[in-house]
Amino acid sequence: MKNYLLIFLAVAGLYSCEHQQNDGASGSAQSVTIPDSDSLLLINSGDYNMSIQLPKAILSLDSRFEYRSSFGDVELYVNPFFHAYLSKESIDLVHLKEELQNEGIFTRTFTEESDDELLYESTLPDGTSVGYCWVKRIEIGETSLIIRLDPQVKYSKQDIRNIQKQMNSLSIL
Repeated sequence: MKNYLLIFLAVAGLYSCEHQQNDGASGSAQSVTIPDSDSLLLINSGDYNMSIQLPKAILSLDSRFEYRSSFGDVELYVNPFFHAYLSKESIDLVHLKEELQNEGIFTRTFTEESDDELLYESTLPDGTSVGYCWVKRIEIGETSLIIRLDPQVKYSKQDIRNIQKQMNSLSIL
């Protein structure tokens, strides 16, 4: 049983979209208004119940936010230069960095590192740059998520900056 991506493109364009959350403790509802220039993408499938608010201008006809049961993760495809996978993992970035350094034929140069983010450039043995990639670990309540960009895409640093900015609107419902 698959739950499909809900895009409120037309609804958000005509009306404000309101989403109510019950915080459990006080029983009060919170209301969020989505600007007309944005769309709200929702997923409620598998073990994932999330939303992300993205500008309509970056969405394509192929945009999708869907659960991939064969991988147990969520795919967020916005356009050819914004393609990410979100998975519930408790791996720390130190371990993930070690895996990346020992993986395949690529040399990885980590250009930015923090406790919850890695930005790195992959290079072939002949010195040819394959592009930049980004990994982020997010803790929301009891949930630990890893966001990985599609390694098949050749991202520029500017692509990464745009994705980082947009991923700030990700929330677990």
